[in-house]
Amino acid sequence: MNKGSINSRLLELRKKLNLSQLDFGKEISVSRSQVALLEKSRRTVNDRHIRLISSTFSVNPVWLRAGEGNMFITQEDVETRQKDEKEIIDFYNQLIPEVRVFARNVLKNLADLNGKILKK
Repeated sequence: MNKGSINSRLLELRKKLNLSQLDFGKEISVSRSQVALLEKSRRTVNDRHIRLISSTFSVNPVWLRAGEGNMFITQEDVETRQKDEKEIIDFYNQLIPEVRVFARNVLKNLADLNGKILKK
């Protein structure tokens, strides 16, 4: 299944929100022309754009990056994330200090790897 590009999903999102390029750009602090260039794949949608779009419009960053999941973050998504975060913190708090250092390094490496995979 062709999920399209991140740029095409940006256009899809803007249309779903029923916003002009100018209004969409104002919401995420970029110019109308920058929005047009992003939508036409003449500029790269970067991590900063993704963070701003996700937080401003409650957009699922995984959908925006990869076309997977729902376009918008649901209450269920928020609750699942909070549950996962609590569980991870509980596990971390059970570790001795020396193992905590190792756990942080493992998580950092996984986050770096995840970022590289998402950029492909």
